[in-house]
Amino acid sequence: MDEDVDAFKKEFKRFKRPSEDDIKDIIDFTQPERFNEILTIQTVVDPPPLGASISDVQSSCNELGLTLPSEWKVYSLKTIPGLIFITNPFLCGGQHYWIQKCLLQYPLLPNVTNLDSHISRTGSGQIWPMGDSPVSVHKDSLLYKLRWVTLGYHYNWTSKLYHKEHHSPFPSDLSLLSHFILSSVGFPDFKAEAAIVNYYHFESTLSGHTDHSEADLTSPLISLSPHKLTNTNRMLTHKPIILYTDRQSIT
Repeated sequence: MDEDVDAFKKEFKRFKRPSEDDIKDIIDFTQPERFNEILTIQTVVDPPPLGASISDVQSSCNELGLTLPSEWKVYSLKTIPGLIFITNPFLCGGQHYWIQKCLLQYPLLPNVTNLDSHISRTGSGQIWPMGDSPVSVHKDSLLYKLRWVTLGYHYNWTSKLYHKEHHSPFPSDLSLLSHFILSSVGFPDFKAEAAIVNYYHFESTLSGHTDHSEADLTSPLISLSPHKLTNTNRMLTHKPIILYTDRQSIT
């Protein structure tokens, strides 16, 4: 088993700075014709409307900043059952809307951030006015130091567990977004209860890891990811996948 983990780390280092030969091994969903042997296109269905006031799919998409599900490009890998990949389902304005939410709203109290042990927050817990301009990214600014925010049931980074008594209301708009997307690809009963918003700089990297803290293993994990993704099971053959920073994608 140790040998498998070492191999996983070796692969991570290889694709962190890939050579031209390495790039040929990276799965690129923007060029599905190159991977006909391992890629299959998933069938997308129109999910139910968001509610009585939003009565059709088009209105639901407009509300969430999404294109119509019938326009999505959705893929899976035969070698990784359960993996579903959606290339950019967002409208341009929709991307801006969700980025703004992640920067300005989700770090507010009662949500938990990595900064909480270093600063004192009062009222709404607004972070940005407490530091420099929101556009400042020097290493002493709060913007640079913000690494993560937890929503709903708050992940405990020490115990690697979720605790029932440690939670706050899950953002309703993010809940609607995740429900709409997953309903479109065959998971109509999904209800989001916990999320981690990660913040990366251009020089940041995320080492390969496994997500195994969820109590219900029958529910899917949804990830909006602008970074490279590898297979989450260290004991399986590794499948490097490139995700473009200028194209919002969902796995």
